[in-house]
Amino acid sequence: MKKKMGCASFSSTMELYRLQNDSVAAVSRLLNCHQSSVSTEKKDDCQPLSFYILARHGTRYNKLSNMNGMAEKLYKIRTMIESHISKGIMCDEDLNWLRSWKPRHTIQDGSKLSKTGWSEIFEIGQRYGDLFPSVLRQNYIPSLYEFRYTNYTGKGDRTKQSARAFAQGLWGKFENVEMIENSRPDWLLQFYEHCHKYLRVVSGHPVEDYEKFKTGPEMAKVINDVNKRLGLPENTIGFSDVYLIFETCRLEHGLYRDSPWCSVLTPSMLEVIEYHQDVKYYWEDGYGHSISYEPACTLIDDILQHLEDETKLGRFRFAHSGTLDALYTRIGLFEDEQPLRANNFDHHRSHRQWATSRSTPMSANIAFVKFRCLHPPMLRVKTIVNEDIRHPVTIPGCLASLCPLETIRSLWQPIASNCDINRICEQMNPTADRLQRTRDKEMQSKPSSTINNSSQDILPLW
Repeated sequence: MKKKMGCASFSSTMELYRLQNDSVAAVSRLLNCHQSSVSTEKKDDCQPLSFYILARHGTRYNKLSNMNGMAEKLYKIRTMIESHISKGIMCDEDLNWLRSWKPRHTIQDGSKLSKTGWSEIFEIGQRYGDLFPSVLRQNYIPSLYEFRYTNYTGKGDRTKQSARAFAQGLWGKFENVEMIENSRPDWLLQFYEHCHKYLRVVSGHPVEDYEKFKTGPEMAKVINDVNKRLGLPENTIGFSDVYLIFETCRLEHGLYRDSPWCSVLTPSMLEVIEYHQDVKYYWEDGYGHSISYEPACTLIDDILQHLEDETKLGRFRFAHSGTLDALYTRIGLFEDEQPLRANNFDHHRSHRQWATSRSTPMSANIAFVKFRCLHPPMLRVKTIVNEDIRHPVTIPGCLASLCPLETIRSLWQPIASNCDINRICEQMNPTADRLQRTRDKEMQSKPSSTINNSSQDILPLW
């Protein structure tokens, strides 16, 4: 799908979640008009019993580390464009748009949840509440609903604010909702920050295929075409400049629905740049290394606990892209027959499963809904990625998207039962880590006191 940006055509792959939400919202409105069809499984005589969701935080402002010097570099690129304005192939409308560009947020916003991000998560909560009101629209009681988010104090608190936005979407307010900030080390939602083997083998090391693709013919063509498009001499703009343009386009389009920098990039350029990113996350968070996803056994255990629980209606977890990617991989979703490598872009160009712009954009989420079905009588589980209720995913090992709980149990219980983090991660101090995990489990069974929701800490609804 294309969206008109000035006089350039902008490929809206970075907008897919929003477009998908539009279709889900339409379904939700239809269901509200026909209350007899509120349950998405009514035709199968299935009644929803409980709901579990793991969500990435909503759209955030750029990271502080990326904001330093970003505007200055973009101003320099813009100056170079203006000095060669007669030689480029961009239209006057787009060039004038670039001339008037200036940053629309400040360094004080760095890493925080944006206004757009709050609205995204708030609306996701609203829509899921509309789809499963018997489960999610009960009067809020801490014993029925549990919220957890990552410890990110001093780094924007975007998962905390996302949890609040979701709660407000469900019940109209969040001030009385108990929310638990996971302690550190957080083996449930940020295992990749503490797993010694992952830190030693994967994190911080260059991804070989990512580096090869960066200097390969596909990326070289993108860089050459950007220089031509802007009327610049060959090699005036290099990879880091093109990537900065891409990041600014993606950031501003996510925050404000438009950006003049998007007019610099064509759909074919975006395909190459996004594949380059997918290669990175494939090898860092996904199928490239087993240690990237094996620690997600803690999440498998958390999900199974909830599916087996007959008293709690909802568990809500708010984390980051690495958490979702690891869980997707641990349960076998979005796996391609061939690994993503520097030399097989053409093979993966159009039909790859591992495409993070679709699976793990900001506000991405995966939900597990337990149903009691009558024909035949059994408990079943439906897995929904990014609210796509019309195309629920089929867990590998299940025969259909509405999978018997017994099958899920047989697939995942061995993973949960063998979730020895000290062994998996080769921890240097297993005693301390074991004590921390014990404390975390005790916190899960007994919600903490309500976190201070004072007015100075509230992200307003714009």
